[in-house]
Amino acid sequence: MNQYPINQYAINIEEVPGLEQLHPFQQYISQERLERIARFHFDKDKIRSMLAEMLLKYLLVTRYGLRMSDIAFGYEKYGKPYLINNQRNLHFNFSHSGSWVVCGIGTSRVGIDVEGGDKDNLDIAKRVLSPPEYALWEKKPPEERKTEFYQLWTLKESYVKYIGKGLGIAFDSLSFRVTGADILLEVKGITEERCGFFLNGLEPGYCVALCVDYGKKTEVAKEIQIIKLDTLREWQAGMSANY
Repeated sequence: MNQYPINQYAINIEEVPGLEQLHPFQQYISQERLERIARFHFDKDKIRSMLAEMLLKYLLVTRYGLRMSDIAFGYEKYGKPYLINNQRNLHFNFSHSGSWVVCGIGTSRVGIDVEGGDKDNLDIAKRVLSPPEYALWEKKPPEERKTEFYQLWTLKESYVKYIGKGLGIAFDSLSFRVTGADILLEVKGITEERCGFFLNGLEPGYCVALCVDYGKKTEVAKEIQIIKLDTLREWQAGMSANY
């Protein structure tokens, strides 16, 4: 059972020594995702994509009581997936970057993003940050810039994934003010009051941002629960044994 209406989960892809280790999972992956995976050039991209859907299905079955045979996905205009025949009114979103795959899931609309790893990506700061954000960011000590940039970047990604418009929104039109746990967003100068935002970390160099429907005062599990690859393997083996 889940303690909160919205929960956060993650799995580390470094536990996967090679793509062949995920072969048993393929029978449970949707055709749309298998086709997407086939287009990736690098194995790590394939691993991230496959684990994202497998983690989600594991959560839907073990934490929310759905049957695997009832899980089917539809896609909104800009590609955000949703559950077809969603009688439990469940919402989800996932993201992957570097070593991590993350998933936000629960009973109200959600957007989640993770960024991090070896690359600092600071060369794209002018494209990602709004002019007020960039002006403040430039004044930060160099050792603080990477962390703050990832915070702002993931917050923006979580918001556009929450509203389901993907690249349809210019990031420099979004301006965040982060003061401790208080996070406010202005969209073209107007305060966005529907959403609540949360920042978290998985390990040094990574940042996770979650955007939820705050109009309902949604309770959120602040901590990210780590799911081990062995847990997915045992679950998959149990399902296969019952077929």
